[in-house]
Amino acid sequence: MLLVFSHERERALYDALDNGLRSTLQSNAHTVVNSYTEYLDLMRFDTADQQSRMTSYFRDKYAGLPLSLIVAISPLAVDFVLERREQLFPGVPIVFTSVNLPRAQQLVREPNVTGIGVNHDLRATLDVALRLHPRAARVVIPVGTSPTEKAWTVTTREFLAPYASRVEIVFLSDLTMDQLEARLKALPADTIVLAAGLFFHDATGQYFMPEDSLQRICASSNAPVYGLNEPEIGTGIVGGSLYNLSAAGASAGAVGRRVLAGELPANIPLQALDVDRYIFDGRQLQRWGIDERRLPPGSIVRFRPPSLWRDYRWQVLLAVAIAVAQTLLIAVLLVEHRRRRAAELRSRRDLANIALLERRGAMGQLTGSIAHELYQPLGAILRNAEAGLMIASTSPPAIDQIREIFDDIRKDDKRASAVIRRIRGLLQKHELEERAVDVNEVAREVVALLAPDAASRGVRVEVDLNARPGVVMGDRVHLQQVFLNLILNGIDAAMAMPADRRRLMVRTRSAAGHVDVSIEDSGPGIAVDPASIFEPFFTTKTHGMGMGLSIARSIVEAHGGRLIAENNPAHGATLRFALPVAPDQRTD
Repeated sequence: MLLVFSHERERALYDALDNGLRSTLQSNAHTVVNSYTEYLDLMRFDTADQQSRMTSYFRDKYAGLPLSLIVAISPLAVDFVLERREQLFPGVPIVFTSVNLPRAQQLVREPNVTGIGVNHDLRATLDVALRLHPRAARVVIPVGTSPTEKAWTVTTREFLAPYASRVEIVFLSDLTMDQLEARLKALPADTIVLAAGLFFHDATGQYFMPEDSLQRICASSNAPVYGLNEPEIGTGIVGGSLYNLSAAGASAGAVGRRVLAGELPANIPLQALDVDRYIFDGRQLQRWGIDERRLPPGSIVRFRPPSLWRDYRWQVLLAVAIAVAQTLLIAVLLVEHRRRRAAELRSRRDLANIALLERRGAMGQLTGSIAHELYQPLGAILRNAEAGLMIASTSPPAIDQIREIFDDIRKDDKRASAVIRRIRGLLQKHELEERAVDVNEVAREVVALLAPDAASRGVRVEVDLNARPGVVMGDRVHLQQVFLNLILNGIDAAMAMPADRRRLMVRTRSAAGHVDVSIEDSGPGIAVDPASIFEPFFTTKTHGMGMGLSIARSIVEAHGGRLIAENNPAHGATLRFALPVAPDQRTD
């Protein structure tokens, strides 16, 4: 088999056609097909003398070689082979391909000839270009200067004549490559360039490979360039209705295989092949601002620049949906957080108000004890003042004794002021604050405040405080109220016992980052579920509202602790709570 190509070997267009032809020809072949390939290069060597020498070359090279098939690719090669087949290849079947259908219909009338006629229409590319650029006023077509190129230009001009009423058709001819590039750089904005495969030689006669000239045309043009052949995608053209050379080669290979299998060309009818496909370069579409949605249906877009939305639309939509859902969730959580914060603030205010009422109630019960505690320093001040007056009336007055009297008065005054200050602090309205508070000091203050009341009721209050300061972060007044409520509850419980068994122990210990506080009484114990005594309005007493222990538990929990009650093994009950140590006091 001999393959005859019209143009030079280096032309990239032939790669796809050659591959399609050979792969189809060799598939399912019962025998090995030996092939020879010739590239006529007729665009550069088109003189009669040159073709005469080429004829002699073929005669000498293939003399005596039993060829079974000749495949001619494109019209120039077909004409060359048909004109010389009697002297070069008498009786050898000929299959042609890559020939326009009107010309192909004429060729199959020749004896022993069949092939592939292609519907490759330049107007389809021009139509899609005008569709994508509806404001275009002119179409520019570069053309060469050789006789063949001029002949093709005349045919093309006649072929595109129906478009003259729509746009101006301008053929750029008789220009050097530099002049052509300059003209392309200065094109008006409403222009389209159509690379119709007509430029091989410039005005100086210099030959340019079609791929090279096309790249230079695209690089210099300030208007979009449309082409004709699929392999041109990537050189800079926008695209168009492009010739699928691989399909033309594969179809020719299938016909050639039938001929090699023994079928006569006359029995194989001409095959008309629609080889054009709408193919576009995504980079050029982006460069010229062409929306892909305006392309013809079924168009192929290659070299498409990456697009997050186009390539990962569903993933983006999913991510957006998740982000929106998260945003809504966060918004709901923020609203809920604000509501909870407002509710917490209201709860704190309500707790402060209830605690204030409870403290004032307790102060009412302790009126006698408070009066007794104030009577002692005030009585001492009175007696010291009377003694001072007596000493001052002596002559001379005993200054040292008077000084001692004044010192005693000052101490008793401080003692009375401290009592009043503690009582005043307990009676004032107060919301929770966080400050460093020594639990041992709070315990001492409350025990001192309640000592007279306990003594009047025959209850012995003892303390066993940890040697180290038990510093926690909390509110001093509210913690005082916890001790006040728990100790009063213990005193009331101890009152049910005989006088010799009325005892109360206040104990503090430090352990594992906490300060443990326990109030242990010697009463009859808790006859109900210990957890129930902290419920609001629960009481076993004949007096009181049953809010003291509930308030104490709320205050402890607000400080990050937990208040529990339990019966002692022998007798009585213990109320116990633990508070976290202040961060700067932790050693574990």
